[in-house]
Amino acid sequence: QSLLDCHLRNIKVTLAWIPGHSGIQGNETVDSYAKEAVETGSLEHYHCFFYDLFSLAKSELDSGWQRHYDRSKLIKGRYYSDIQPSIPTKPWFFRYRLVDKQTTSVICRLRIGHTCTPSRLHRWGIIQSPICVCGLEEGTEDHILFNCPNRSVSLYNILPSCVPKPIDLKSLLFLSSINKKVLNSLIKFIHSQKIKL
Repeated sequence: QSLLDCHLRNIKVTLAWIPGHSGIQGNETVDSYAKEAVETGSLEHYHCFFYDLFSLAKSELDSGWQRHYDRSKLIKGRYYSDIQPSIPTKPWFFRYRLVDKQTTSVICRLRIGHTCTPSRLHRWGIIQSPICVCGLEEGTEDHILFNCPNRSVSLYNILPSCVPKPIDLKSLLFLSSINKKVLNSLIKFIHSQKIKL
């Protein structure tokens, strides 16, 4: 009310933040008035600008989205939720802008479990046999990346020493979401072996 009265009388008021109260005369009085204004102030002259609410809204949206994700992964999307237990602020490929589209597509397919392997294609009724073209075993993602003799090198051979062996694809993808070296190795392998899934 006092600020409004000053404004109506054309009195210019400048507010300044003081980091402490000790040794500055009058600060204790101002502090007591500030506390009183919080408790008894009028809402008629209060303005809340939309940009003041951005941080609150973003936090609430993020936590609400995570709660929904936690509930929905109990019904569907369990494979992906094991790889990505929480919603990231940015997609995995945000750090890899120079990776070509084909490699990004293969890793995305591996992460969601929708690849064009013999095993998956057989399950969808597209081909008659789930056996890999090498003829040794079922053509799963794990077989193609780690054990297929048609590859000149196994993914095991280029993984960093921090990765425990043996490891399956799901565990490797989980590790790659938190360890950049692991993801770099996977990208290098897919690129060098010209893997199309």
